[in-house]
Amino acid sequence: MSLIKAKSQWVWTETAQEIDPERIAGRPITDLYPNYGEEAPLMLYERGYIVDKSEYTGQTDLFDFV
Repeated sequence: MSLIKAKSQWVWTETAQEIDPERIAGRPITDLYPNYGEEAPLMLYERGYIVDKSEYTGQTDLFDFV
């Protein structure tokens, strides 16, 4: 399995949330997969399920300000 490294951390995209409601867009993927911090499977990135937090342009939530 190929891994890809994030600049900061990986967060879920809206595409991932549409497929699985447990994958909340903008939330770190470590919420569901604690083994993936800075590195995650390349397949998730290629399918548009994850994005680097620094590049995420979706909704913000309260945790972004705390």
